[in-house]
Amino acid sequence: MFLAVFYLYQVERITEEGVVIHQIQERLGVLSRENLELSKKSGQIFSLGNLEKEIAGLGFVATPRQIKYLPLSSEYLAQQTLK
Repeated sequence: MFLAVFYLYQVERITEEGVVIHQIQERLGVLSRENLELSKKSGQIFSLGNLEKEIAGLGFVATPRQIKYLPLSSEYLAQQTLK
């Protein structure tokens, strides 16, 4: 009698653990898909083309090729070198 009860208890525990493992595997699949989607989105967001569009939309302009900084007391002024 004791062995039968112990056997049923073990079967129940194994079944419960199997359900928990299955739930964890499903969650892992969902998180893996979300991670892949977020990786794709971050690649698109931080692509050079998108960053250039974002910068242009903010009103930034390209800097000259060469800038010389002139010390003036504790502040600096920028001077563009013309070629």
